Amino acid sequence: GEDLSLTRIGECINYNPAYLSRLFKNITGRNISTLICERRLQKAVDLLLETNLTITQLSSLCGFGNVQYFITVFRKAHGITPQEYRTLKSE
Repeated sequence: GEDLSLTRIGECINYNPAYLSRLFKNITGRNISTLICERRLQKAVDLLLETNLTITQLSSLCGFGNVQYFITVFRKAHGITPQEYRTLKSE
């Protein structure tokens, strides 16, 4: 749920954000922002299934600053909203 921006990560390890981004892509073949988003979404899925947190609380814990953005990203990744996912998986 903390700030995982490229700038913040770069500050923590003393790398320029642009250099860090290129380095990560060269090593893994993936964008660091894509990986961060995937991890946040996986945490969201876990919390949806294991807790009764509201979608707003859940999105905040997963590092999404805006609940609408979270719902949009979740729907794009899973094809349904977080609430629909919770309902479907709890049946």
